[in-house]
Amino acid sequence: MDDFMDIFPLLIHAEINCALFLYLSAQKSRRYELASSCEWLQKTKIKLSLLLNKKLLSQILFFFL
Repeated sequence: MDDFMDIFPLLIHAEINCALFLYLSAQKSRRYELASSCEWLQKTKIKLSLLLNKKLLSQILFFFL
């Protein structure tokens, strides 16, 4: 559980940065930028969730081994 608490602030920080990036892109009113930032956000979320899943999986395996 400590590993999760270590990574949790990073997830929150990444979400805030992504939201800010999307907001600034929308302010420029350029559809291409907004579309590319949404794509980047999806890729980032997938990477973060994979990282989190690896951390949790390693904790579970360590607990049982």
